[in-house]
Amino acid sequence: MVMKRVQTQPEGWQGFQQFLTMLMQGQHYYQMEQQYFCRVCNQQNERVKQRDLLTGARVS
Repeated sequence: MVMKRVQTQPEGWQGFQQFLTMLMQGQHYYQMEQQYFCRVCNQQNERVKQRDLLTGARVS
């Protein structure tokens, strides 16, 4: 799992207030989101719930 900075940041006075609030609470400087990459081919993919994998498998 790799963390990537969220591209959409609020602007203007409201964005500045949110930024100060985050600093005072000790949160990350930037909003971060998880990015998933395949360990074999190094291509980015979406996380699949393990339950979805189990229900999608067919038993012979």
